[in-house]
Amino acid sequence: MGKEAEPKEMNVAEELKEENAQEITGSTLLHAPLVAQEPEVPHPQNLQEESKEEQFTQFLKIFKKLHINIPFTEVLEKMPPYMAFMESLLSEKKALNGDKIVVLTKEYIVLIQRKLPKKMSDPGSFLIPCTIGIITFEKPLCDLGSSINLMPLSMMKKLGI
Repeated sequence: MGKEAEPKEMNVAEELKEENAQEITGSTLLHAPLVAQEPEVPHPQNLQEESKEEQFTQFLKIFKKLHINIPFTEVLEKMPPYMAFMESLLSEKKALNGDKIVVLTKEYIVLIQRKLPKKMSDPGSFLIPCTIGIITFEKPLCDLGSSINLMPLSMMKKLGI
C-alpha cells in the first residue's frame, strides 16, 4: 500500500504544477491582450497635398467643361481659390492632361507672359491727302473728333469761302 500512495501523491503534485503553469500562462494571456495600434502619420502635410490633388482634379474637370461666355479674367477674379490652380498650370508646376494647344488673343498672352509690349516710335501726325475741287492738299491734318475745326486763312481765300 505504501507504494501505491506515492504515485498518487506524485501525480497530484504534478497536476498542481501543471495547473499552476496553466494559470500563469493563462493569466498573462488573459490580462495582456494584444492591442492593435495605428501608427502615427510621419508627415501629415502629405495628406494635405493629397486633398489638394483631389481639389486640383476637380478643378480640371470643371475647367474642361467650361464654355466661356464672359471674359476669362473676370471668371478668375471672381473665384480666387481657382486663381492659385490656374497660376500653377501657367507656371508649369502642374501638367494639364489632354489637349496641349491653347489659342489665346494678344491681350491674354501679354497677361500670361507678364511682359510689357515693345515701345513703338511716334507715328507722327495723322495726315490724309485730299482734294477739294481743283485744290489738292498734300498734308492736311485729319479731324479726330474735336468739336472745333480750324482752317488757315490762306486756305479759306483759295477756296473762296
